[in-house]
Amino acid sequence: MFDFNAFFAFTPEWDGQGFFRSAFFGAWASLSPLSFGLQLLTGLGTLAAGIALIRAYRAKRLPMPGVSRIEASFLRHLAGWYLVTGALWLETWLAADLLGQAADASVLLCLANGGLMLCVIKSGSWIFRKVMQPQDLLKFSLWCIEWFLVASVVLSFLGLYSPLVGLVQAVHFKVGDQVFKGQNIVEGILMAAVAFTFAAQLARLLELWLNRYAARKGLHHNDALFLSRIFGTLLFVGTTIGVLTQSGIEGGTLAAFASALGIGLGFGLQQVVINFFSGLNILMERTIKLGDFVTIDKVTGRVIDLNRQSIVIRDGDGTESLIPNSAISRGTLQNHTLSNPDFRVSFTLELASIEHFNQARSIILSVLDIHPRVLASQPRNVLITSLKEDCVTLEVSLWINDLDRGRKPLISELLFGIGMGLREANIRLNDTDD
Repeated sequence: MFDFNAFFAFTPEWDGQGFFRSAFFGAWASLSPLSFGLQLLTGLGTLAAGIALIRAYRAKRLPMPGVSRIEASFLRHLAGWYLVTGALWLETWLAADLLGQAADASVLLCLANGGLMLCVIKSGSWIFRKVMQPQDLLKFSLWCIEWFLVASVVLSFLGLYSPLVGLVQAVHFKVGDQVFKGQNIVEGILMAAVAFTFAAQLARLLELWLNRYAARKGLHHNDALFLSRIFGTLLFVGTTIGVLTQSGIEGGTLAAFASALGIGLGFGLQQVVINFFSGLNILMERTIKLGDFVTIDKVTGRVIDLNRQSIVIRDGDGTESLIPNSAISRGTLQNHTLSNPDFRVSFTLELASIEHFNQARSIILSVLDIHPRVLASQPRNVLITSLKEDCVTLEVSLWINDLDRGRKPLISELLFGIGMGLREANIRLNDTDD
């Protein structure tokens, strides 16, 4: 039967003795070539088949009625790995039972143990993704951390982890008075990946919390954005200093780095800094907020995002324009909905004769009165703007407070109603072809 003492006899070695102290070399030394090859092919075949089935299952995206979103995500991302690991452990037990010696199952045992470690890593990564819900850059950082752990497990089972660490520790060189060691460099890279991942996620969670707090307590949205930007910047600077310090960078070198960074900010990153502080100034002065209808540099539309470097405006055609924050300080900003959402809409009509003006005016106002988007609390006017021998030009003006629904659909509906009313009253519009 299966002897679990074999697990301890062939676990990975972490004492730096290299491949000849690894579990796989122990299996090669104790097994016949046929037995070693069969177990290795069986285990690797199980892993390959399992990975292929997992990818095929994910690609199909089969519906899961009656299953929650968390459960469906677990089934798609983790269940397959646990099944593969279970299959490897079952093969380990069967091989040990058939051969009668626990040591004979060492290859499958190593693969099963590696599969178990892989499940632990995958589970941790899945939990972080579900809890943190990272964006694209954070997803990449988590992916790098996950694969680093996988590579560490593989190297440890091959007995190459400790020798590799020894080689890294032996690397050292000097740049000026600063001594750089291989171990510090690797630890700094890993620390940076982890620290910046958590710092960025913490800043994102704080921004979400501040937005919810602002909506609940009546705090202006711009104030919440301003606080989140300041906190995110301080968090990034503090994380950078902490990572560099823990990586072995001395204070003098860190000061020189800060000076070089200052020079870079003065030249190559000048516009980045200007746009960032211009964005903070916009938030403090509250000249623009999300949802405002503005005109900047001949671009007119709704403000849909206030980024650190730019403002995103979506026009009536759905085109999104990115306007640098500094452009608002240098140019002219027209905020059509700064103090209130009311917006004036106007269009022109040409009558064939001025004698029908009063009757046409009554028809036009009656159409405006019954349209649900026209504000009854604001004035509605029909004025003569020009007079010619063969026509009279009228300007129809009204107010709305739902500019996000567009002006063109409203004008189209009003023109249709006005045209039908004028036709019933036998009032002709000017025919430009005459």
